[in-house]
Amino acid sequence: MLYLRTYTMRYLLLFIIFTLPSLKLFSQEIVRNLDFEQLDFRHLPIGWMMQNKDNLYTITLDTNTANTGKVSVSIALDTSSNKKGAGLFNTGVMLRDFANYKTITINGYIKTENLTAGTASVWMELKTRTAILAGVNSDSVSTEGSNGWKRHSITLPIDPETQYIVFGCKMTGLGKAWFDSLELILD
Repeated sequence: MLYLRTYTMRYLLLFIIFTLPSLKLFSQEIVRNLDFEQLDFRHLPIGWMMQNKDNLYTITLDTNTANTGKVSVSIALDTSSNKKGAGLFNTGVMLRDFANYKTITINGYIKTENLTAGTASVWMELKTRTAILAGVNSDSVSTEGSNGWKRHSITLPIDPETQYIVFGCKMTGLGKAWFDSLELILD
């Protein structure tokens, strides 16, 4: 009987040791790494993806300019370029049920240098598997030129059909923009 208890206790202890770290993962925020500080083996922010049509824009991590922490993301297009497009850095959330929430807000800080003929903004879209239900960006408050860190905030009501929320950083035009300290708030 004593042997059975010792044997059972060993397995229980091993189970606890190996399951506690995974339980911690499930108790964390819905989206992590909104400050770009956690990097993968390629030294890219975990959970983020670049969209850069025709490779016009340079999208990099910047360890010299950050609003908080040690890292920000910069998107740049040489001011001598005669082409335009958009450079995006995106992430997303897939939840089975957004019905308990009425609104979603994305906040982020943006700094610009020599931004012309475009905008630097945060953006988001609410989606189903086949359609975009709603979208918004902070283009209307983006200012051209060189500006220090400025908070941008966007909010959308959550459609009951929402399955995915995709959001991120966007720059159009010429110049350079830094992005940092994003927040996702479900209310």
